[in-house]
Amino acid sequence: MVDTLDGPLARRFGVATVLPRWSGERLDLIVDFLTYVAVLAFALSQADLLPMPFRLPAGIAIIAVHIVLTFVPIQCVHPFRVAGLRTVTLLVTAAWGVAAIGAVANPFPSPLWVKVLLIVTAASLTGVGALRSLRGRRAV
Repeated sequence: MVDTLDGPLARRFGVATVLPRWSGERLDLIVDFLTYVAVLAFALSQADLLPMPFRLPAGIAIIAVHIVLTFVPIQCVHPFRVAGLRTVTLLVTAAWGVAAIGAVANPFPSPLWVKVLLIVTAASLTGVGALRSLRGRRAV
């Protein structure tokens, strides 16, 4: 939700005009890192998902993988900015949202339908980005 709403809210309230010395792009990267990497690494290191000796190394590994992926030229599909497959992308994003709510609402481990829907939607969006990267198109 944070990643979906931060940009539109910043544009709506004219943050670039109010705070011209702040880089919205840089701030977005920081928020994305905290949301997708730091929170995940913290959860892996603190939750009872892994045996104690593997928790901290798993958190460090998640951070290291994301640092490396920062330099890999694979383009990502922004679900609300994609032009070519907008309807399909919005439907996939909505399905992902339903699965995410299902994951939060159900105790761990999540039901099979939640796991399958999360994997299928992630693979779909990742696949579109990878194909566009291979074709040299700019995915917005």
